[in-house]
This record gives sequence, C-alpha cells and structure tokens, in this order.
Amino acid sequence: MADRDEILAFADELLEVFDLGGQLFGIDGDDSAIWVANYDANQVVRIDPETGDQVPVDVDAGPRG
Repeated sequence: MADRDEILAFADELLEVFDLGGQLFGIDGDDSAIWVANYDANQVVRIDPETGDQVPVDVDAGPRG
C-alpha cells in the first residue's frame, strides 16, 4: 500500500481528502474509480474521482481457506 508521501509525490499536490472512517487497508484506482478497503466495516468503497461520490460495497468478513 502506498503511503501518504508516495501519493503526494505521484499527484504533485493534494487534490482531495475523503473521510471514510474505520481502518483503511488498501487503495487502488484508475481514471474511472478509486477503490479503498475499509477493514473495520468489511467494505470496499468506490470513489468517483470526478464527483467525489462514495459507494460502499459490503464484502464477506475475512479470508477463508
């Protein structure tokens, strides 16, 4: 997972701050969406980079083998 300095270095400036709460575990994205894993809520959150709209998606709790 990228740390804050890596994200700022890539963007060269802080563009937006989102309060997602919980323990955030990972981030990924492209031009169409940013996905953030929220460990405490058992969710991934899709963020629209154009509007900032957030859509939480529930996921099953933890890996099973």
